[in-house]
Amino acid sequence: SDQSIVYNDSLMAVGYSSEYVHQILINGQPITLDKQNGFSKSVQLDYGKQLVTFDIVTKNGKKLTYYARLLSIRRFSDIPKSASYRRDVEFLATLGFITGKEDGLFHADDTMSRRDVTVQIAKLQKLTPKILVSDPFLDLNATDDDAGLISAAVDAGIVVAFSDGTFRPDELVSVEDAFKMLNNSGVIDSDELVVNDSPIKRFEFAMF
Repeated sequence: SDQSIVYNDSLMAVGYSSEYVHQILINGQPITLDKQNGFSKSVQLDYGKQLVTFDIVTKNGKKLTYYARLLSIRRFSDIPKSASYRRDVEFLATLGFITGKEDGLFHADDTMSRRDVTVQIAKLQKLTPKILVSDPFLDLNATDDDAGLISAAVDAGIVVAFSDGTFRPDELVSVEDAFKMLNNSGVIDSDELVVNDSPIKRFEFAMF
């Protein structure tokens, strides 16, 4: 198909080759034919729009090129089809603005801590993690995977540390405070007034 939407990060190219074909390449990579001139090749995709190129070289030296224009959508199996935010989350994840967790699921109803919100905004702002030679906060070691990025976010004014020298990375962030952080950092630009002291959930953060 010339234009397709794919809900996966790969596709399988399957077919048979004519006896007049010398070689088939997919995205520049030659594929191997079996004894019946059949082939089956997994093609890795990036999320978003892309072009898959098929080059067929005939035995008399001709080259034919075909293209498949694809839109690979990031989908999370734990988001039900009935969820009102599903399309938005899939779109944002496809563009790389949000990510799932290590298990490949989104966990939409999980609450977010100061660490979660800070790291997410810092990545959206493309901040460079600081190189640390000592612990940046009393409760956050320099060896922590997020320490450099959190420290850069504090320096950028995205979030503030506490006067007692702690960052409190595991403290939950309210919907109201998360909205303020997104607004103050320039990720969003809104005059809306949000008053909600409930801990923000991952899907709520994505919708902001």
